[in-house]
Amino acid sequence: FHWGIGETFFFKDRDVQLMQLEPGQEYQDPTTTPGYISPTTTFSPIASQISYNFNPQWSVLGDGSWDPTTQVTNNATVNLHYQHGVNQLANIAYSFLVNGDQAGITDTTTQDDNLNQAIFSYAWPISPSHRWSSLGSWTQNISHNYTMGYSVGIQYEDGWWAIRLLGGKCDSNL
Repeated sequence: FHWGIGETFFFKDRDVQLMQLEPGQEYQDPTTTPGYISPTTTFSPIASQISYNFNPQWSVLGDGSWDPTTQVTNNATVNLHYQHGVNQLANIAYSFLVNGDQAGITDTTTQDDNLNQAIFSYAWPISPSHRWSSLGSWTQNISHNYTMGYSVGIQYEDGWWAIRLLGGKCDSNL
């Protein structure tokens, strides 16, 4: 069992900040917009992480951040992980990101643009020697019910080197 929590105290305003501005749009300090971190805020959002191993094969990991300024959870993830042995693993996860759904954003001040997604990934041997493996991933946008991306492939591993062939698709709006 492991857990942690943290918050940053800023001694001065930030001079550099990442933000999304449309061409011709003027800067405003929308301190009440969920997910936005003002360059003049004294404290960062509170970040936390927790993990628990049920046994050597099964574990769960959760993390998130909460903004005391807006009283909103900015992001959160819960991941269930299974690992039976070398290259024998599977993950299933849920992820939330406030204002994170970049496909068709209309108003960034509403919860309609929050990204809720389900994620599945795996790697599993397909030969008794464990040199050949199958691997893949899939991400579903739960908010708007569409597949954001997927990949599938095979891998050959021989001690010090490996070769992997992957194919997949990613949503062009990302």
